[in-house]
Parts: sequence; C-alpha cells; structure tokens
Amino acid sequence: MASEAVKTADIEKALRPRRRIPLLDLVIRMFREKPLAALGLVIVMTLLVLAIFARVGPIGIAPDGINEIHPENSLEAPGWPHIFGTDIIGRDYFSRVVHGARVSIIVGLGTTALALMLGLLVGVSSAYIGGKFDLFLQRIVDGWMAFPFIILALVMVGVFQDIGHSTFWSMMKVILALTFAFGFWMSRIIRGAVLGIKENQYIEAARAIGCSDLRIVRLYIIPNIMAPVIILVTLTVGWVIFTEAALSFLGFGVSPPVPSWGRMLFIGKGIFQYPGAWWLAFFPGLFIALAIFGINILGDGLRDLLDPRLRGAGVKSGWPTR
Repeated sequence: MASEAVKTADIEKALRPRRRIPLLDLVIRMFREKPLAALGLVIVMTLLVLAIFARVGPIGIAPDGINEIHPENSLEAPGWPHIFGTDIIGRDYFSRVVHGARVSIIVGLGTTALALMLGLLVGVSSAYIGGKFDLFLQRIVDGWMAFPFIILALVMVGVFQDIGHSTFWSMMKVILALTFAFGFWMSRIIRGAVLGIKENQYIEAARAIGCSDLRIVRLYIIPNIMAPVIILVTLTVGWVIFTEAALSFLGFGVSPPVPSWGRMLFIGKGIFQYPGAWWLAFFPGLFIALAIFGINILGDGLRDLLDPRLRGAGVKSGWPTR
C-alpha cells in the first residue's frame, strides 16, 4: 500500500505543470525584446513610488499637505516652489496630484484583486462543471455584460453609498462597486481559458489516479491559466483607474477632501471660471493618461512574452469593448 501511494504521488508530481517564469528573467527579456513594454513598466513603477512616498516628511515627495491652504497663493501658475501651480484656495497642486496617485493605485489594485477572485470563482466553476450549470451561469453573465461598464459602476455605487462616509469607506464603496462591474467580465475570459485546457491528457490522467475535482482545479487548471490571468490583471488595473476617474469626474467617486485625479479634473474643467488657469485640468488629465498608457503597453508586452500565440495581437483584444 505504501509503495502504491508513493507511485501515485510520483505520477501526480510528474503531471503537475512546471511553468515558472523568474521575474528577473522576464524583466530582462522585456527590456531586450519589448522596449515599449519596458517604458510602461518604468511609468508604472514611477507611479507606485509616488503613491508610496506621497506623504509629507523627510522621505516624502509632497511638499505640502493635501489640504494645506495658502489663500495668498491662490491660482498661482506653475513655477517655484509650486511646480504644478496652486488651486483656487492656494493648495499646492503637485501635492494633491501625488496623493491622487495613491488613491488610483489603491482603488486599481484593490478592485482588480477582488474582481479576480470573483472571476476565478465564476469562470473556473462554470467551465469545469459545464452542462446546465454552465449554461445557466453564462446567461446571467451575458445579462450583466449587456450593460455598459460605467452604468453598472454607477448603479453599484448607489447600492453601496450608505455603507460609510469615512475616507476608508469612501474608497471601499468605489472598490466594491467596480469589483462587481468587472468581476463577471473577467470570468468570461477565464472561462474561455479553462475550456481550452480542461480536456487535456494531463487532466484526464489526474482524474485516473483519483485526484478530487478541487485538487485538479488547484494544481492543474489554475497554474495553467496563470499566463492569460496575469495579462488580464494588468489590463484590468488600467481600465479600473480610468473608470474610477470617470466616476470621480461625475461626482460618484472617492469623497473629498481626499484628492482624486477624476475629481480634480472635474474642478479643472471650470477653467472658463478661472481664465488662464490651464494647469487645473492639464496635470490631473496628464497623470490619468500616463497611468492608463503605461499599464496598457505593459500588459501588451506581457501578453507577447507570456503567450507566444498572441504575439503582435494588439491591445484591443484584452480590453472591454464597451
């Protein structure tokens, strides 16, 4: 009996996929083969540094607090010491833009992580179980995806609007709303990846040696879909940042006084009320564009490096079409 258990363990170990891509090797390949994706990586890492060290202090980047008011410096043009200028009540605009990076990164990563969990749960179970369960679940997903993402996000923000009014719950409200808006879209792509591998011979061999369904999913299916999942996650972060900025622009995002690029852009659109104050809309819009551009080209490069079948496929196939 012991020898049979050892043989079964050896067979299972041999069947287990061994797709391990060292992170350093991946970065080196990116700089050598995909310079545009490497540029995206530099942009993303720069935004992460801004978000981590946004606070005021000896190792902080922001020169002033986000709500430090200097009325005598109202609507001061970009220059020294306010390199991005000031707003209507004299707050340093560079400090607020830098803190806005923290909001966008937290919302982007938090939403993507929760949406990925929901997408894996729905997509893997639907594809693996199949049959009527798959048919029923996919009709629900089809109905959900029939609505534009921004409409879904607005509805979900309304659902979660009363969960709290602190800064933490203000961000959680947006994260939960976007999680449900994006989770089912991610599940459709994950389901397609699972359908492509679930009938492979190593899955049949795992069933033959007595592996449970949960063990097959955990050890043989999920590791084999990690390449498309990594690409999907990268592209979703950029799309979430864009949607959060759109919600904040419409007044449904993170509540003041926490600075958000979308809300700053909304305030900056009133440039006609402040003649010549072009920086109020320019810098938040520039950082939104840089964030989405950097994450987008990084995801495109990861797609080519991790999945050669999609080499040169372009970014459009990874983005929502609505």
